[in-house]
Amino acid sequence: STPPKVEESPVKKSRHLEKTMLLALDAHSGHDLDTAIKLYGDLLGMRLQREIRSMVYNHRGMAYFAKGELPRAISDFSRAIHYNPESGRSFTNRGLCYRLSQKTEKALSDFATAISIDPLQADAYFGKAQTYRDIGQYGKAINNCKKSLEINPNYQPAIELARDLEDKLL
Repeated sequence: STPPKVEESPVKKSRHLEKTMLLALDAHSGHDLDTAIKLYGDLLGMRLQREIRSMVYNHRGMAYFAKGELPRAISDFSRAIHYNPESGRSFTNRGLCYRLSQKTEKALSDFATAISIDPLQADAYFGKAQTYRDIGQYGKAINNCKKSLEINPNYQPAIELARDLEDKLL
């Protein structure tokens, strides 16, 4: 007969989770994306609270995004949203992927949802500005740049985009 399985203590599980997360984040920040993706996958195989699972999916989505794997990134951001529908960051990230995939309506919808969750998310306004610029709606693009800059006056990408858009309108 087989010996009974010994459960890991909650403290030991917690330490393993924390260690794996730190290793994943370290690999991610060091641009070792394949290792980060593997470690995020290891984490997703663990028992996690919904908000932690959402965060891990969001981070793995960012790693896929950095590798240019937009469909996988969109899938992970969608899973992050499933586990935490109040994650404005996940909506912003998915909106960016949709924008780059030329799915304009989905991008604008995700940016709008992100803003409704967190009206102080400058990145979501900037994403909307870029999307409107992409489809030639420069007035709406400038308005969203201005909203982004009201939140973060030193946000250089929004400053540059607003300047470029104003030149187009003159």
